[in-house]
Amino acid sequence: MPNNTGFIPEAFALAVAQLRQTTLRHELDFCEIIAPQQLAPHSYAAGAAINNSGSGIRGAGAVLDNNVGCGRFALLYDPAQRDIWQGDFRVVCYAQSNIEVELGTDPLIADVAWQWLATALASEHAGHTEIAGTATVTTSTGYGRLASSGSGSQLQIRASWTPEPQHMGAHLSAWGQLICLLAGLDHEAGVASLAAYNKQKI
Repeated sequence: MPNNTGFIPEAFALAVAQLRQTTLRHELDFCEIIAPQQLAPHSYAAGAAINNSGSGIRGAGAVLDNNVGCGRFALLYDPAQRDIWQGDFRVVCYAQSNIEVELGTDPLIADVAWQWLATALASEHAGHTEIAGTATVTTSTGYGRLASSGSGSQLQIRASWTPEPQHMGAHLSAWGQLICLLAGLDHEAGVASLAAYNKQKI
């Protein structure tokens, strides 16, 4: 839910209304969560995760964390940040998924994942400026009582950008697409996913 500092600016209220009218992919559980209040006077936040049944849950009952693919999305509104953000709004989000260890050692996987974010934004016509972020791959190996868990890798993208507010829902849709791509699902428009990239490496 958006946080409330008393007065809700019309521009922010309209943006939140657009987000609430946005339909994400059916593979995703999705619901609104408590928004980060320390980042801006007004903010909205949501979480999503892959539903293994292939039929996502909206609202109550949604499971927002798993190893297949999940993420968080926040829309910030603060006109006082206009010079820094180059706008009144800022999207801050992350998406992550567990990946095969062999893929985690691919020196190009971070570049590929970041390109998927650009592709998702473009395919949803989510106009934006001032994009920034990181793509991080981590690998871990279990020992002792955790030895049975073996080795594993995780791919995570953290990003922020200044959205064009005319079609705010497009930014939420692009974030949902990114989660699905990292989880190995094909893009709805046919863009190759992480699973398809992995097959190219075999």
